[in-house]
Amino acid sequence: MIVIAVTFVIGMGWWGFEANQSNAVATVGDYKVTREELIQAKQRYHRFYKEQLKQEDVKEDTIRQLALEGLITNKAWQNLADELDLAVSAQELHDAIVNQKDFQKDGNFDPQYYQRLMANNRWTPINMNPCVKANSWPKKPGYG
Repeated sequence: MIVIAVTFVIGMGWWGFEANQSNAVATVGDYKVTREELIQAKQRYHRFYKEQLKQEDVKEDTIRQLALEGLITNKAWQNLADELDLAVSAQELHDAIVNQKDFQKDGNFDPQYYQRLMANNRWTPINMNPCVKANSWPKKPGYG
């Protein structure tokens, strides 16, 4: 019984008592990096190192640091874009997605392949679009 009580107290101290407490692992200006974003980014880094680089022995701390730094950089770009009043139009967003080589087969955008990749990476347009937008800002004329 004592073990359960100690676990509860430690757990509540770690995650907090309030249900509405922030889910952020980092804050950059007005933007927060959520635990879910970090988990997804870590999974992508793990897959990248395992499948693309054929490295099995990458340390968890290294993966976490790379993922967190990437997310923080993305949020910093979002802050800068806000400060400069930059916006990416719906057409620019569409073009960026359609022209991204990761979503193409035989040099052409493949919607089914795109949907499959999104599902495999647990991404939806809601959480993917800000990343695509952030990567589009530096490419706008006069800003890159």
